[in-house]
Amino acid sequence: LLRCIEKVNGEWIEVDKDPHIYTAEKLEPAVKTDKRFVIIYGGRGSMKSVGAVDICVAGVMDYGDRVYGLREFQSSIEDSVHALVKEEIDRLDLENFDIMDKSIRYKYGGGFKYKGLSRNPASIKSAAGFRRFLIEEAATLSEASIRNLTPTARNKAKSGLPGAIQSEASSKIAGVQMFFIANPNSSEDPFSKRFIMPFLDKLDRDGIYEDDLHLIIKMNY
Repeated sequence: LLRCIEKVNGEWIEVDKDPHIYTAEKLEPAVKTDKRFVIIYGGRGSMKSVGAVDICVAGVMDYGDRVYGLREFQSSIEDSVHALVKEEIDRLDLENFDIMDKSIRYKYGGGFKYKGLSRNPASIKSAAGFRRFLIEEAATLSEASIRNLTPTARNKAKSGLPGAIQSEASSKIAGVQMFFIANPNSSEDPFSKRFIMPFLDKLDRDGIYEDDLHLIIKMNY
């Protein structure tokens, strides 16, 4: 254990406590970030999926996050990240989760649901009210899915008439994140061209890239 961190009054600080969830040191920026696009990619067995799932589970427990687990191809719930989420809840001995056949709910609000994109990529445009979108096997995403996904994440619609001045200071996408988890694939696939290749020099040099929109972490075993 290198350190235990906790978010207090909106700031991440180091605390002298026993952690509920452990993660790799390299994923600490993904725990702390508020960037819109969080990309974790690399070889198998590197804790990418487990780390991302644990971050999302913690968000459900702490803030009542709603998480949408997505992938390009999902013909049944067995193809989704549902089993991994269940395994992590059981492994960490977390309470107050209601694990159903096709979704997971938390007693105090929030939870997980799942969807495949390939049959109707445009259907994701109607998704709203989710705090995080967790996209597994992201290297298989089609161009249509990426095109429909990236502007989709948004909070619930605000009250009031269209065009009226809203009292809330945050925008409709403030705080909403997309976590993309990917194993290396062709540099010509739509996912790599959008999220990896433009930043490859810095990723190869530093293993991490960050700007106003993106946090990209390269992880290997």
